[in-house]
Amino acid sequence: RATGATPRGPTFSPQRVQWLNRVLTTAVSMQASDVHLHAGAPIKVRVFGVLNDLSDDVLSAKDAEAVLTSAMSAEGREQFYDEGQTDFTYAVPHVARFRTNIYRQHSGPCGVFHFIPADPPLLSDLGLPTIAAKLINHHNGIVLITGPSGSGKTSTLAALINLINEERADHVLSIEDPIEYLHVSKRCIVNQREVTRHTRSFPAALKSALREDPDVVCIGEMRDLETISLALS
Repeated sequence: RATGATPRGPTFSPQRVQWLNRVLTTAVSMQASDVHLHAGAPIKVRVFGVLNDLSDDVLSAKDAEAVLTSAMSAEGREQFYDEGQTDFTYAVPHVARFRTNIYRQHSGPCGVFHFIPADPPLLSDLGLPTIAAKLINHHNGIVLITGPSGSGKTSTLAALINLINEERADHVLSIEDPIEYLHVSKRCIVNQREVTRHTRSFPAALKSALREDPDVVCIGEMRDLETISLALS
């Protein structure tokens, strides 16, 4: 794309960001796991698995687009307008981080903000058996964490990486889209790379991974044949 091109969509507004941050802060205080901003519908939050109205206010398509695009980076905005959806991590300073998906549908733009706890979970927090901890004792091979959406794959993966980080002295290289749980290096060096921000794609990151001296490579998702093939090889 030509440099210096005029950004697409509504003009960025700090007021819209402040409004969004207030909504997300209120949701966190309610222990909500997800916040739904849908054009043509009230704001909803999911608390203990149940969707509830946060307010009676209904966002118009124009207002929803203005608020949601203000939360995006320039790259995310371009992807949204080109492809109809975009994924990224959004942070409310001193409050929380959210895995965010913004997409188009027939009544206008919609956004789902999923709360990410500040610290990676423990296996015990997830109700997983202690035998799962033995997975980190293997220095060769591949561990696959599978399951349907919302089943806890990301949290389980984060718990295992956190355990490696506390018990081993290794280099952990993580490739994610987007980065969700943040890992502070403890006994390990943990480097987290986000697709589109730090690397072009999962395959591109995997091709260079073995030149980066990793002991553990963590792949956030395997959706295409090239990524799967590189992971297996």
